[in-house]
Amino acid sequence: MSVYLIARVRIHDKDIYSKYTAISARLVAEHGGEFVARGGPSFCMEGAGFDGRLVIVRFPSAEQARAWYESPEYVAARAIRQPVSEAEFMVVEGAA
Repeated sequence: MSVYLIARVRIHDKDIYSKYTAISARLVAEHGGEFVARGGPSFCMEGAGFDGRLVIVRFPSAEQARAWYESPEYVAARAIRQPVSEAEFMVVEGAA
């Protein structure tokens, strides 16, 4: 069953963060993931809202999402992202 990785990210240094996005996009594809939303404009319809970057990635399975997140290549990419941002990554099963 497909799963969706939902990331909320507050970026503190866009220049360094752009190095992370260049690497992570390739790794997502290599692990069978597909971007559904990738930091485009958004707005809140109810609740407190979020003013950072929102990303949604569809993976064929939870196992593939976990394999991507735990891969040595993505661990190295995370090391670029983490000092210059604050992030929450969640995975939720799809409806079908």
